Amino acid sequence: MIDTIIFDVGNVLAIADWELAFRKINIPGEVIPRVIKATVYNPYWHEYDRGVMPVEEIIDGCIAADPELEEYIRRVFDNPGVYTYVAPYADEWLRSLKEAGYRICILSNFPKVPWETQEANDFSFLRYADVIVVSYRIKKVKPDRDIFEYLENTYGVVPGESVFLDDTEINIEAARSFGYNGIVFKDHTLAKEELCALLSQR
Repeated sequence: MIDTIIFDVGNVLAIADWELAFRKINIPGEVIPRVIKATVYNPYWHEYDRGVMPVEEIIDGCIAADPELEEYIRRVFDNPGVYTYVAPYADEWLRSLKEAGYRICILSNFPKVPWETQEANDFSFLRYADVIVVSYRIKKVKPDRDIFEYLENTYGVVPGESVFLDDTEINIEAARSFGYNGIVFKDHTLAKEELCALLSQR
């Protein structure tokens, strides 16, 4: 029996529209693809999520990827509150699952300052979570095995009795290899249908 539903945050419960976010902080549209590549698609961003490497070192690493854009790259790190916005379905979806008796877990790669900036003011869906595991707090990131082990050892999550929803296929592939049921999140309607079908079979 599945008793635990584990959600990623970015592009599952909160939308990360990088082009929109960067336009909000006045980064010119013609350079936004380059800024995205130098920051959120840069391996240093993964370290930002992990929360071990000094932030200034991460910023320097991103700047090194495209030095001409230093001003805009620094602007990205100076404005962490624009990264994501809550999906319109998030609160109701988690509320209904919690009322149905499922334990709700959050398992997200997220940097410290952006998370703390948005946690209290923006992420209303967190009120329905029984467990919240964020990468920077524990210095572990998906898809590494140790972040899932932390979830299991700290909160008693049983992989075979859980289902994990994440927008990144590599994270779901990893979770499945660790014994979890997994759904690659593409859109809410499809994911909700897949989840309902999975829960009805168990």
